[in-house]
Amino acid sequence: MSAAIVPRVRLILVALCLALSGCSFVYNIHLDGQVLAGADHLPLANAKITIFRGTSEMATATTSASGRWSVVFTVSDNLFLADSAGRYVMGGGNPRSPELRVELGGKQTVVPFPLVYEPKSGKDIFTSVLLVLEPPLEQAPPDGPRKS
Repeated sequence: MSAAIVPRVRLILVALCLALSGCSFVYNIHLDGQVLAGADHLPLANAKITIFRGTSEMATATTSASGRWSVVFTVSDNLFLADSAGRYVMGGGNPRSPELRVELGGKQTVVPFPLVYEPKSGKDIFTSVLLVLEPPLEQAPPDGPRKS
């Protein structure tokens, strides 16, 4: 291609991408947390934390002796829905949001994803969650962990 055509082709490609509904942004979510259990709120060590959506696992971690854990995973902007104020959010009951599963010793619990707002494009999302489990965990179904 000649040097004069290349800028035009780039411009056309960018315009097509912006016009297509399939174009989206992706965000890295840095999520860390702590799991405490029981009436005494003791740290839950060696529990498996799974971030999942439907039947797909997005990230996993294991809690430390202090119940702490951390994951980084990527989501697309199509997981965010507009709230009543027009801000795009994920979590807090949004049906497109992932969920968190805590498993230990054949028992589990599933909790909603924490509420996060969609940032300006290109920005990472940093959030944390404190899970206090009372009662500590439920017996997992006989066919394995629930996958919503």
